[in-house]
Amino acid sequence: MQEDDESSYLPRQLDAVIRLSDSDVAIPAPYVTSAIGRDALLVRGGPRLPIGCRVELRLLNDQREALTIQCVTLGQSGPDQRLKYENLAFDERVRLEDLMRPYWDGIDVLDGLATMAGLYGATSLKDWLCMTSLLERMQPHALHRTHSGPGL
Repeated sequence: MQEDDESSYLPRQLDAVIRLSDSDVAIPAPYVTSAIGRDALLVRGGPRLPIGCRVELRLLNDQREALTIQCVTLGQSGPDQRLKYENLAFDERVRLEDLMRPYWDGIDVLDGLATMAGLYGATSLKDWLCMTSLLERMQPHALHRTHSGPGL
């Protein structure tokens, strides 16, 4: 992934806690991911970190236990800070892939709505209605894929 290629990131909003790797103190200001990619992610909020700073990033997800990964700061991308993953273990990579492309079995539209809305940051009634409409159209395809493995 090229560092400046914004199309390689998928929009995801997850609460995050950042701790400097050489310190036991977490940075007190809240961070939120704005996008997640295969090799890096974008975070918003909190103080700006210097380029090359090693940090421990803890992604907080309502549905699963928190994911903690090591990262290095790459600098700014508009209002966001880019953090590149460092030394990802296989299970960490798998969990990141799950965050990028969450699984929905297609059975319950409300379950799919809760999964997607949290990741895409639905904040208005319009967002929720659009997402509901989209999931209803996707439901027959998602049900078909449950027999061939995870998909959505």
